[in-house]
Amino acid sequence: MLDKADKEIRKLPRTVKGAFFDFQHKFRTNPHTAGLKLQQLKGDSRLWSARVNDEYRALLLRLAEDDWLIVSVKHRKDVYDRMSYGVNQVTGGIEYVDLEVVEDSILRRLPAPPSAKPAPATPAPPASLERAPEPARPLFADWTDEQLLKLGVAEPLLPVIRTLTTVDQLLGLVEYAPQLTGEVLLSLFDGASFEDVLDQVTKPVAATGPVDPEDFGAAVQRPATVVTTTDEALREALESGDFGRWKVFLHPTQAKLVERRYNGPARVGGGPGTGKTIVALHRVRHLVRQLSPGRDKPVLLTTYNKNLAADLRSRLLELGGEALLARVEVSHVDQLALRIVREAE
Repeated sequence: MLDKADKEIRKLPRTVKGAFFDFQHKFRTNPHTAGLKLQQLKGDSRLWSARVNDEYRALLLRLAEDDWLIVSVKHRKDVYDRMSYGVNQVTGGIEYVDLEVVEDSILRRLPAPPSAKPAPATPAPPASLERAPEPARPLFADWTDEQLLKLGVAEPLLPVIRTLTTVDQLLGLVEYAPQLTGEVLLSLFDGASFEDVLDQVTKPVAATGPVDPEDFGAAVQRPATVVTTTDEALREALESGDFGRWKVFLHPTQAKLVERRYNGPARVGGGPGTGKTIVALHRVRHLVRQLSPGRDKPVLLTTYNKNLAADLRSRLLELGGEALLARVEVSHVDQLALRIVREAE
C-alpha cells in the first residue's frame, strides 16, 4: 500500500476498514479470485479496481505481472474521479494524487462567507468612488512552475498550488499531497530560499541515476516510494492514528536524519506536522540498537515539560517495547537540571 493511501482509508467507516483488511489479505493470496472482481479501468493501461465489499473498491497500480500497489479505496460511484499517478522525475518514486480529495480538503478550509449586514443608513458613495478589494496574492507567486518541478513538486498539483492564498488552504493541500511536495511547499512558505530547499529538502531524496517515467518496477524499489507490505504494518497504519502511520511510513528524508552519523550537535527543523517528534523517537531507537548489551541508560530524550515527557515515554514504549525504554532516560528539562545540580553538590 502506498504512503498517503492510508490517510483516506482511515476516514472510512470501521466496517469498511475491516473489509479492506480482509480484501488485501485475499488479494495477496490470489488477485484473480472471482469474488474480488479485478478489472482494468477504461482508458487506463495501468490502473485497476477490485471489490472490497458491495459498496467500495480498491484502486491499484499494476507494476508488473504479479506486482500490485494499492493507492486508494473509494466508493464505487467515485472510482472514476479525477486521479493522477506517475513517476516523479526528481526522486524517481511513484506518486499518486487524488485531485478530487485534494481540492475538497482545500475547500473545507475556506473562510465562512460573511453574514448579511443591515443596509447602511447613509447613501452609498457614487460608483466612481468605490474601490474593489484587491485579490489576495497567491502564496507561491514568487516561484515559477519550472522551479517548483525542479524541487520535486508533483506536476498535477501545479494548477491547484497556483490558487492557494491562505495557510489553511496550504495545509489542506499538504494533508493529501505527496510527501516531498508538502515538505517543499512548507519550507518555501516558511521563508527558505529556492537554493536552500533544493539543497536541504530535495537533494537528499533525489534519484541517483536517470529516471525512466515508464519504469514503475524500478520506481517502486527506490526509497522515495514509501510503502507497507505486511498485514501487521498495514493494521498498525490503519488503526493507530497519525502516530501509527509514522511508525510504519518513515520518509527517506526522515530516515536519513535518523540514521546519519553526526560529529557534533545537530538541529532538525520543520513546520507543524512534518514529523520532528517521530524523527526523534526513531533516532532514539536507532541509537539504542547500536549499543552493546547492558542495563544502563546512555541515551537521553528530553523535552520542556512533564506532560510531553510522559507522552514521549509512552510513544517509545509503543515503538520498541520495554527493551527500548529500558536503555533510555526520558525526562523534562527541569527534572534533568535538578538532578544535575543535586549530583554536583
